[in-house]
Amino acid sequence: MKNRKEKSGIKRGLLFLLIITALVWVKPADTDAATSLSQIKSCTINGSGKKVVVKAKVTKKTKAMGKKLYLVAYDANEKVGTATKRKPLASVKAKKGTVTFQTPLNRGKNNSRLFSKFAIAYKSGKKYKIISNTRYITNPEKIAGYKGKYPKTYSKKGLQVENYGDAVDLGVQHTVINITLNSIIADKGTGDAYRYKGTTYYFNGPMLSYYDQIVGDYNRMGSSVTAILLLRNAEDSRLNSLRFRGSGQAFYSSINTGSKKACREFEAIMTYLASRYGQKSHLISGWILGNELGNTKEWNYAGGKSLSSYMDSYVRAFRICHTAVKSVNKYAHVYLSLDYFWNRDLDDSGTAYFSDKAILNKFYQKLKAEGLTDWYIAYHAYSQGLIIPEFWDDGLAANSEDAAIVNFNNLSVLTNYVKKHFGKNVKIMLSEQSFNSCHGQLTQAAAYAYAYYISESNSMIEAFIYGRHIDNPGEIDPSTHTTIAWGLRETTYTKRLIWDVFQYIDSPDGLHLTNRLLPYINTIHSWKQVPGYQQAKYKKMPSKRGKVKGIHTETAGYNRVLLTWKASAYADGYEIYRATSKNGKYKRVSCIPSRVHTLYYDTDVKAGKTYYYKIRTYRSFTIASTLNGSFSNKVKVTVTVGPATLTKAEGKVNAVLLKWKKSEGASGYDIYRATSEKGKYSKIKRISKGSTVTYTDTKAKTGKTYYYKVKAYVKKSGKEYKAKDSNILYAIPVPDRVTINTVTAGRGRLELAWNKVTPATGYELYWCDTNNGEFVRYKKITDAKTISYRKSFAAGSEYYLKVRAYLTVGKETVYGSYSKVVSATPYTDAVSVKKAVRNKDDSVTLTFQPVTEAAGYQIYRSISANGTYVQLGRNIAESGLTEYTFEDTAAPKTVCYYKIRIFEKNAFGKTVYGEWSSVKKVEAARGDQSDTGSIDEPETETKLEKIDKPEIETETEKTDKPEIETESEKIDKPELETESEKIDKPEIETESEMELETEKIYL
Repeated sequence: MKNRKEKSGIKRGLLFLLIITALVWVKPADTDAATSLSQIKSCTINGSGKKVVVKAKVTKKTKAMGKKLYLVAYDANEKVGTATKRKPLASVKAKKGTVTFQTPLNRGKNNSRLFSKFAIAYKSGKKYKIISNTRYITNPEKIAGYKGKYPKTYSKKGLQVENYGDAVDLGVQHTVINITLNSIIADKGTGDAYRYKGTTYYFNGPMLSYYDQIVGDYNRMGSSVTAILLLRNAEDSRLNSLRFRGSGQAFYSSINTGSKKACREFEAIMTYLASRYGQKSHLISGWILGNELGNTKEWNYAGGKSLSSYMDSYVRAFRICHTAVKSVNKYAHVYLSLDYFWNRDLDDSGTAYFSDKAILNKFYQKLKAEGLTDWYIAYHAYSQGLIIPEFWDDGLAANSEDAAIVNFNNLSVLTNYVKKHFGKNVKIMLSEQSFNSCHGQLTQAAAYAYAYYISESNSMIEAFIYGRHIDNPGEIDPSTHTTIAWGLRETTYTKRLIWDVFQYIDSPDGLHLTNRLLPYINTIHSWKQVPGYQQAKYKKMPSKRGKVKGIHTETAGYNRVLLTWKASAYADGYEIYRATSKNGKYKRVSCIPSRVHTLYYDTDVKAGKTYYYKIRTYRSFTIASTLNGSFSNKVKVTVTVGPATLTKAEGKVNAVLLKWKKSEGASGYDIYRATSEKGKYSKIKRISKGSTVTYTDTKAKTGKTYYYKVKAYVKKSGKEYKAKDSNILYAIPVPDRVTINTVTAGRGRLELAWNKVTPATGYELYWCDTNNGEFVRYKKITDAKTISYRKSFAAGSEYYLKVRAYLTVGKETVYGSYSKVVSATPYTDAVSVKKAVRNKDDSVTLTFQPVTEAAGYQIYRSISANGTYVQLGRNIAESGLTEYTFEDTAAPKTVCYYKIRIFEKNAFGKTVYGEWSSVKKVEAARGDQSDTGSIDEPETETKLEKIDKPEIETETEKTDKPEIETESEKIDKPELETESEKIDKPEIETESEMELETEKIYL
């Protein structure tokens, strides 16, 4: 964690080079605080996890004790005086010897005792007199919910990672991240609410989601994760209670546990974090509290306290952190953080700087006095003065307990001292240290290799975390001698030589690189001189040679084989070997100079022959010779022809059109079909020409789903070789095209009628106000039996209409082709017959309201109101008429019924018709007053008369007159009606029906 720290650290290191004084070792305290009457020996959670059990030894039973002894509890910040008025939690009979108290733990409740400290008292008047030491719970792991173990790693190699992809490539086993408390706490009323002991706290959701992501990523790559908990020394209303105030120089503050509010707040924060990151998917296994405790001026500001007072506050915070974390994950580690000043107080003030040894002794004394728990050390073993990487020349790092500093040159001083005074279970994580490249990249790489072997060979060292992944631009200043370029990568992201050493050092091949670095270290000539070094240990670590996996071969063409494989993190490129038999002689056929380029086309092959391939990685090093990986598994391929690629499967009416890409050298293709994607495929066609790339399956039926694949084949020397299957595509044959039979215009409305399509689910109707414009759907008909539809349109404008059928099969919907476009103009007024009379000469006169938009009129007559109507004469092509008189000589001498409709030519030159007028009755001809009399046969007419009287037409006349149309014309001219039309048309409509403006369907 070196950002602004470096400049300060450099100055501090340079100052230290000038100031060397004798160091005095203070023997750590080894006895509990005690009283003359009783002493608590243990404070633990019982087997059920529901009670706190406190055991004490009463050394003397006095009269003042009375009959009972009592258990009382305090918050962590509270000072325990000689007496208290607080309510006891439990009581036992007063006696000499061992006494045991039990009280509910109340975990998760407002009165939880998880973080409390306990004491024993007897009642004296209205108060309770304290007669024992105080103790905290020492086994919070008893209630831990996470049942997993501490992450299993195969080496001690770690990194403060800045790029996840690099971490994977480097094979990082231990990662360290910074969690700044200021960044995860949100303002009141915002963020994620968390209720703790009656108070709601708020956490920054987006920031914690970021930590979720990186912690989860590192977990999945098999790395352990340790978090450094930091409190930025800045005015922050959310966390001011936790911060020591008063220093403008300090970057970070120690956790101030001097108040109840601060302790309660820190309990809440740690309980929340422990729960969130105490699960398998997001597991933080280590927690480092603070940063470099020895420097309370800059990195762990503590308000200018003495060491004893400083440790009182820190140990309380440590215990809160430890209890919260261990109560969730029994295998978690909690660390205190130390720099490398083993025996040195930089300014001798006793309030700003403290030596590592003094801190360790005082911490242990304070922790043990109120209940010893497991604890760990996070140590920063930087080179003397930070800048120079050659730690083996550091004179201040002597091999003595009196050494001024401890780094890699004398690391055993630290580990031996810890093992001797605190026990071998107090492991040490080297959590932050890097080596400058100011004396060259080879020296930097040599320093790392030497330090790593020292760490890996020392059983007290838990992990070695390299502190700088990428150079910090703020630390690079070529104009000064304080330039620090510690990174594995430069600011330009270029890899330094140390990258390869870091990547390979925990593998059987590490010596391939590190042996070349020994000449840059002037104190040893072999790694075997490192105490505890065992070369056999590295042979058991996973190889980084990068055996190629996932190799796949296939014929990619008539004379081409495609090889693909998975990329290897430990490769600069790949070598490809080929043979004509599995155990034959393999010849290198290509070298791929790229780690990420993982395919190769072999064009030196022949159809019909079988080839075998194997691949291996290679790494090229600046400081060592090329290193090859192991060969991949052998794979074989028989060269046939490249697989076809289906590009289209398009549904047609009772057919499917297939298209595919031509396979080079193919003799032809076999077409396969199934009714489900994973069903049984049957060959339905063989294409005998390699140049043919389309096929229409005419046996497919509309209403079903079909799946297709194509297999190319080649014939060579009388033998046939088939390619691998193509991709699979599916299609659904579409409904037939709709034919519009009629389009009828009315007053402010248009009606379409079309043929029924089978199979179909329904129809979609579209309109547009121009023939070439954008059509808009105005109706979706979901009943396939409905084949006409009437809709209101604005009168006086021409509209263009079209229809298509649709079909739903399963979850898919397919559409038929659009019908031909038709057009019509809704009328402002419908034709209305005002009067119909028979004149004296038996002619008939019809008087009607003209329709100005009409091209003309048609007159139809029947002998009954609902009978069969026939057209009289030809169309009357006079739009402006208001009345029309005609001789209906062919009519029977009886009552007749007449109706009129208008007609016009649409934009396509087709005749379209308006709606029928209401029916008008005309009295019988003279001499016949009966409405129901018999119908007289008309007189036989000559051929000449038939020319002038067009009412009744012969079959030959029908061919000359446009009123009677062929099947193709029926779309636009329905003058003569079928029997079915007679049933439905023309109904006698009321005036209100004639003016209907809204949509309705009628048959």
